[in-house]
Amino acid sequence: MGCEEGVLISGLVDGELDQAQLAQAKAHLEQCADCRALYQDLLSQQETMQMLFARENDQRLDDFEHGVYARLERRIGWVLLSIAATLLLAAGCIALVRDLIFNPELSLLVRISVPVGLVGLAVLGVSALRQRLTTLKHDPYREIER
Repeated sequence: MGCEEGVLISGLVDGELDQAQLAQAKAHLEQCADCRALYQDLLSQQETMQMLFARENDQRLDDFEHGVYARLERRIGWVLLSIAATLLLAAGCIALVRDLIFNPELSLLVRISVPVGLVGLAVLGVSALRQRLTTLKHDPYREIER
């Protein structure tokens, strides 16, 4: 295809031409069989792409994400993960405190300040978690979809 107007075909399919270019492209399509074939091929490809990315697929995904079982699975998974992380963190903190308290080589200030700091960190964590749960329960934007 050696047509100069052939470069307008893609713009025609995408709806990007101004009025003058649109008239020029349509007039050229009436005369050039190669460009008509290219135009039909591009339209077919565009329709195929639109079918692949149709909103009904998004609706199915939204239905799955908001389904009872999917929400229940996610909640159970997060709860189990949180419990495991909390237990591992608590075990690590207990081992650290035990080693610090019974280590005579460390000063008394270090042996006292580290456990107090860990208790303070735990209190802050519980406070942040409580605040997040309260906010989540009363969040006015919770039902807004993407």
